[in-house]
Amino acid sequence: MPDKPQGEASWRDSLPEDIRASTSLSKFETLEGFAKSYVNLERMLGSEKVPVPKEGDEEGWKRFYKAGGLPDDPNGYGFTPPEQIPEGMVYSPEVDQRLAGIFHKAGLNKQQAALARQELMGLVAEGGTAQLEAGHKAEAERKAAIQAGEESLKQEWGTAFEQRGKVAGAAINKFLSPETIAAMDAAGLANNPAIIKDMYNLGVKLAGEKELIGASGEMASPADLDAQIATFREKHGSALFDRSHPDHSQRTKELTALFERRFPEQRV
Repeated sequence: MPDKPQGEASWRDSLPEDIRASTSLSKFETLEGFAKSYVNLERMLGSEKVPVPKEGDEEGWKRFYKAGGLPDDPNGYGFTPPEQIPEGMVYSPEVDQRLAGIFHKAGLNKQQAALARQELMGLVAEGGTAQLEAGHKAEAERKAAIQAGEESLKQEWGTAFEQRGKVAGAAINKFLSPETIAAMDAAGLANNPAIIKDMYNLGVKLAGEKELIGASGEMASPADLDAQIATFREKHGSALFDRSHPDHSQRTKELTALFERRFPEQRV
């Protein structure tokens, strides 16, 4: 645009001198341009104009938040229990009230508070689900370890497993305090095979099997029976391998009984 010739009248010349000299008006060459700019500014600001308060202006910020939709009090958010609660979580009205108080203190309107609450619940649900899954996994691993230990103990004790388990249980009740037993139950140790084995050995050394559970029949592990079979064969070899021996039939029956106790699964 060519420079305006000196002496040519300007729309600003009719304004008071203090306004006419304002640099903010110098960019408008015509009154029409100034009017358009003002109309656009009005549209941008809207009908309600609340200035952004300065730092430290508490009253100003209250007005600003109020204009933005801040309810009169935390109850104005209208929080209600969610329709679906993730597994492992429990809804707490008290926590919801505290959240409403925090959101109100932060100056959030209802839409902002609802979104913040929803996102926060999502984060808690994710953490709760992960924790629940970890707990399930740990419990499954614990049970698998106990089962594996129990199977190993059954292999070691054979037919004596049930009887020796009773001895271990009696030893626990006799030598451990109720508080210790309760702590073991709470920790899931009452059925731990290693503890059962240790308590059996401890009970036998300190009191003996019959003292703990009474005379309930002979009890022997596979290793015990193997030793008995070897000893029996060595002691009665002549009668076992000589059909003409007068004790052959009786000793054969006794050896067969030992084998049936050692290998009950092969009993016909």
